[in-house]
Amino acid sequence: MKKALAIKFLLYLLCTVGMVIFFVLFRSAFAAKTQTHVEPPPDATTNVTAPVTNAAATGSVPAARAGSFPLYLALMLACGAGLALLLARDVSAFLAEHAADFVFNDDLRGQRSPEYEAAESEWNNGNHLEAVRLLREYYTRYPREVYVALRMAEIYETNLKNPLAAALEYEEILKKKLPPERWGWAAIHLANLYSGPLGKTDQALELLNRIVTEYGTTAAAKKARTRLGLPEPQPQTADGGKPQEKKPAKNLPSGFSPRAKDEAHLEPASATIDDVRDEGEDEDEDDTEGSEDGAASPQPKNLPAGFRPKEPEKKE
Repeated sequence: MKKALAIKFLLYLLCTVGMVIFFVLFRSAFAAKTQTHVEPPPDATTNVTAPVTNAAATGSVPAARAGSFPLYLALMLACGAGLALLLARDVSAFLAEHAADFVFNDDLRGQRSPEYEAAESEWNNGNHLEAVRLLREYYTRYPREVYVALRMAEIYETNLKNPLAAALEYEEILKKKLPPERWGWAAIHLANLYSGPLGKTDQALELLNRIVTEYGTTAAAKKARTRLGLPEPQPQTADGGKPQEKKPAKNLPSGFSPRAKDEAHLEPASATIDDVRDEGEDEDEDDTEGSEDGAASPQPKNLPAGFRPKEPEKKE
């Protein structure tokens, strides 16, 4: 671990120093390249040309150095890119580690800090007040870890039997921006405290209505609707409308209802010869009775298979 930190520190140092050095060289080379000198005119009386003061011509600044500014620029950018990669890697690793710790600790699993473990140890030993004190100190330093506040509210409610302190903790929790499910269940706990030991029925009803209105799709909203006696919302179709109700079948005589789908398998697919013979005999008997009473009554239509018309009442 120490060796890795030493190597990382050395890379940071090399990239930083190299970027500074190559920046200075690039600036001086670029200035020497772009610097121009105007040669003075010859003296008319002596006809002697004035000495040249160009540093590149006299050799005070090497021409190779003046033309090396693209190389210095490339080396400076390379050192800057290396430094940026090192910073990006370390920052992303730092954020990912803390984000993973927050997610795991939110479910009370995974890595925990020694301070939080000390508070849980006091709770296991039965020192509930000391556990709350340690949790309070930890939560003051890390206010984004809301699970600590939930733990304190739970201890107040279940172990210390102090519903007022638990309600105060839940009220502070609901002021924070939480996921819908977590916010809803915290509100349900607070509503139970309001309607139960605290006797604040109006505040409990107001909180339950808020859960239904603002977080209507959560499981907590379903429980809130049950407490309020509200019906569950009807599911909507893909186009946003309500599902259509099934209409009853038409062309059925009065007093008959359509056959259920689950009873379809109970009726045979085809009638046997004996069934046809029995039905024929029944029809002959009906015709004989009808001939004795007078003209046969007309047979009603649109009867389902297996049904006979109602026999007419005999006149005395």
